[in-house]
Amino acid sequence: MAPELSAITPAIPPSAENDGLLRRLVWTTLARIALVSLLLSASAVILFRVDEGQLSTLEQALFSLIIVSYGASLAYLLVLRSVRERHRRLAWAQVVGDVLIAASLVWLTGGVESIFVFMFPLAVVTASVLLYRRGAIVAAVLSSLALSVVGIGLNTGLLPTASSPLQRMPLSRLTFFLFAHSSAVFLSAALASYLAEQLRSTKERLSLKEQDYLVLELLHESILRSVGSGIVTADRYGRITFLNRAAERVLCCSLIEAQGEPIERRLPALEGHLKGTPFERFEAEHSATGGPPRRLGFAVSPLYDREGTSQGHVVAVEDLTSIRAMEEGLKRSEKLAAVGALAAGLAHELRNPLASISGSIQLLHENRAFGDDERQLMSIVLRETDRLNALVTDFLRFARPKPNQLEPLDLREVVSSTVTLFRNDPTRREVVLEEELAEELPVMADVGQLGQVLWNLLGNAAEAMSGRGGRVRLIGKRWQSEVVLEVADDGPGIAAEDMPHIFEPFYTTKARGTGLGLAIVHAIVQGHGGEVQVRSEEGRGTAFTVRLPARSEQAVSG
Repeated sequence: MAPELSAITPAIPPSAENDGLLRRLVWTTLARIALVSLLLSASAVILFRVDEGQLSTLEQALFSLIIVSYGASLAYLLVLRSVRERHRRLAWAQVVGDVLIAASLVWLTGGVESIFVFMFPLAVVTASVLLYRRGAIVAAVLSSLALSVVGIGLNTGLLPTASSPLQRMPLSRLTFFLFAHSSAVFLSAALASYLAEQLRSTKERLSLKEQDYLVLELLHESILRSVGSGIVTADRYGRITFLNRAAERVLCCSLIEAQGEPIERRLPALEGHLKGTPFERFEAEHSATGGPPRRLGFAVSPLYDREGTSQGHVVAVEDLTSIRAMEEGLKRSEKLAAVGALAAGLAHELRNPLASISGSIQLLHENRAFGDDERQLMSIVLRETDRLNALVTDFLRFARPKPNQLEPLDLREVVSSTVTLFRNDPTRREVVLEEELAEELPVMADVGQLGQVLWNLLGNAAEAMSGRGGRVRLIGKRWQSEVVLEVADDGPGIAAEDMPHIFEPFYTTKARGTGLGLAIVHAIVQGHGGEVQVRSEEGRGTAFTVRLPARSEQAVSG
């Protein structure tokens, strides 16, 4: 994989190469200042002679060279701070300057026999550090030429001497010195350029490896952050070291907030599971700070290093809330389907005898031969017969719903007509109904069925507060691609053990309830492609939320 990654990555970016050259320029300049200070100060101490308070010509020249060297080095540093580009030109200027300083030292201190001849190979080494092989070769050529010019010039008298005149050297001896020093310079260039090229090659390979590792690290991080399941890692002390985005959503916090905290503080369900079997799966309820309760699935496994030593744990966290809700909905649908099949024959078998009983009792009730006591008993029978007939009607409406007659409408119209009926019901006068509706609530729906949904929910809320009054809030709003209708009351709430069963047919906690009102609501809303949700807290009330797909313009035009 590394070759493929390096193929899409530049060997050394120009900015990185320029930064590397800048660092080398700074260090070589500082090294030059230190070396010039050491060598020339030592030479000045050795050569310094006081002759009636005056410096000799050689001493003046040496100190002048010190000043020039320092000045050039400081100028390099100032230019490097102000110039962001063209560092290569400055490097070549340093190479030429080093050769000139070496030539000046050799010229001032005796020519080819000077102790400072070694400054030429040093200039070559410096050039190889700055400009690699090309710099070393150019510096070697310049050094050889400068040494030859100084040596021949001093030996022939073409160049003046800084001290007493030098004794003329035989040509053969001069040639030997020039050849030996030039050979040393070129050998230094060959060795320094080889080492410099090896260093550059190593840096390039290292840069490629670093970039490959960076690409792999980014890929690894991208994979972890893109995974749908939450990934949490903890060290051997149980402190959180990493969260991906899914885990941040589950924990309702960022990696920065959770990093270093005990994992069991953020996920209390893990308590006791980090010291068990090497791999474990389980489910638990979790309530994050500022977030709703969720059903989470956990997969806990040890985190090993290359040597197989445990370095902590990896915890995969998956939000199973919606999955479990779907499972509950599926179970509920299966129960409803079974009830529907039973209702097909049972409802007709019940309705016919009820009609006969009701008709017979009405005829008897009209017979004046019976006294008041008998008539009262007949009224009770008629009332209970009507109640049974209403129960059968609700049952049939639930088990055999009519086909939806969908039409474009504004849910506000359904709310208005249903609320009017609700407020005119004498049994609901103690209930205060508050409305908060958006300007438009467009849906594709069956008017009659949605009216039944709203009537059942309002009636359920009113019955929850029966005998003590209270408020019912009716809220309608648009949310993204949905129309949301909420009916909330101030009643006693629903017990936690009853919550999973409230949409089941015939499940009721009321003395005279049929247990079909909410089941009908659930069936109608599902038939419209929506969903109904409930939240309740004992002692504080209940809220039912109906979510329906909002009507689109295409649906209207179609």
